[in-house]
Amino acid sequence: MKTESITAFEAVFGKDYERNESVKNNGYAIVEPELVIFDRDALKVAPRKLYRFDTDGKRWYYEFLDSMNTVPMFYCGVTSSIASLDLLPSSEGLYFYYNKFSSMEAAKQDMQRKADYGSFIHVLISRFIKLRTLEFADMDDLVALYKAHYDLDYSNRHWADRAIKDLIAVKNWMDDYEVKPLATELVLPGKDGYATAVDLICEMTLGSGQNCKVLKTDIKNGTMQTVRAAIDFKTGDGFYETHEMQMEAVRRVVNENLPELKVTKMFNVSPKGITDLKCEMKDQTDKVTHTALVNDAPITYFDLYWEIFKMRNPNFNNPRHINIFKGSVSLDAPASETVQHISLNPYNLVIEKHRRDQ
Repeated sequence: MKTESITAFEAVFGKDYERNESVKNNGYAIVEPELVIFDRDALKVAPRKLYRFDTDGKRWYYEFLDSMNTVPMFYCGVTSSIASLDLLPSSEGLYFYYNKFSSMEAAKQDMQRKADYGSFIHVLISRFIKLRTLEFADMDDLVALYKAHYDLDYSNRHWADRAIKDLIAVKNWMDDYEVKPLATELVLPGKDGYATAVDLICEMTLGSGQNCKVLKTDIKNGTMQTVRAAIDFKTGDGFYETHEMQMEAVRRVVNENLPELKVTKMFNVSPKGITDLKCEMKDQTDKVTHTALVNDAPITYFDLYWEIFKMRNPNFNNPRHINIFKGSVSLDAPASETVQHISLNPYNLVIEKHRRDQ
């Protein structure tokens, strides 16, 4: 196996793989998100430092409220929290999707494979923006190493061709809209107790065409506008109400934490390299403005869903202890003699981690 390809894998997926291995081996992982600021003039003040705490199937973010790193404050992810309520309507496309398969199990397997590719290309896009260059010659090995490292039980060789085309699509999107990255991989907390990741904050040029495309008439009449936008990359088919909710959370945390950036637009961007080497872009700015009446008072659906989540989960910002069992079970001995039960307190884990690192 080529040394340079292993190096390429480590450069692109190293941090992500280390996190997954830590969860698998230890029951949890603690990482510091890789914030990259491209324009210090635009982002003069660095955002508050948040860390990520992963358990099996659950993600938290946290910061310390004191300089000695002894009082952690945890935040839950807003999108998964709202989605867990099962209150958002399912799209018509989702019903058609399930009907394509002979069983629910086959549909779930296909969805998992799509999610696997989504995780793969999402990291690639992030690293492309950060590193500025990715070599296509490494792609076959990146795909093969990803399959081996993440224990995928199916052939994913077709990912290489698709990923190359999707990266070209992202580059074409950046050229079409004159995208200038300002910062990537931000994780920002909200005053209401949630946090969310922001894939990209950028300056971009918009026109009057479909999906804000710059037209020749825009160039002739000078009607283009340069805006600052928050971008969230998606890889699935279509855009759904959960995406609107997520972008509303992004809008709020960006405005709360980085008001000086004056971010005014919110876009989902989905590479469609497999079809035309272009990206589909959806303007999600102010999409969650619809209101409901609760006790005769108007409230946005985002706030309504978040309040329902908090009522159903009053301890939503207190991660549960991690329970690990080691040893064995035997019909010839009490479980108390053969089973070792280890209970890990997330608060203690993060405090001890930062104490060791000081």
